[in-house]
Amino acid sequence: MAFEAVYYSELDLLALILGLSSDPESLDLLYARLCREQNLQWLRGQEVESEVFPLPVAWRQQLQACFELADRVIYEALKNSDVMHAPRDIQRFLLRRLGHFQTEQFAVAFLDSAHRMLEFKILFSGTVNSVRVYPRVVVQQALAINASALILSHNHPSGSWQVSAADIDLTEELRVLVEKFDIRILDHLIVAQGAVVSMVERGLL
Repeated sequence: MAFEAVYYSELDLLALILGLSSDPESLDLLYARLCREQNLQWLRGQEVESEVFPLPVAWRQQLQACFELADRVIYEALKNSDVMHAPRDIQRFLLRRLGHFQTEQFAVAFLDSAHRMLEFKILFSGTVNSVRVYPRVVVQQALAINASALILSHNHPSGSWQVSAADIDLTEELRVLVEKFDIRILDHLIVAQGAVVSMVERGLL
């Protein structure tokens, strides 16, 4: 199906994806959720039961399939080009991958010598405000994948854009450790409140 050169609202797009254009009651449900939420990350969230306006399981399955397909398109692009030439692409990818979690996740993008994506892994899961990272595991994974460079990332479910002292200390510890194996850390990105904060851009790495 080709889209005409017109603007489609979020509600329009969701109605097309879910086949609800002629279902006023369902459209009202979607509209209520869109008005209630700050961004679209709730569409791929995992907390269904506690929601004021829960979406039917079938809708969630369709939406998850759309998200997964979009993620794979972006992932293929990252595998075939230098991610540092288009840093916003990796940031968008991480926002999609980590932005919906209600607990902290620590992930690593493993890159080859040309800074193309070899693999992306969520290595550690934590609580609502912290995640414990084991540096040795990061090194083991990097060596197993034969990575030449890493982009670290984690999310702040609280929505805070603040880079903490703990974030800086961890990044430095990992930088020193992986450099012993000729592996570089190119950036540490923090996903929060629909945005991505780069430690490199802030002069912290």
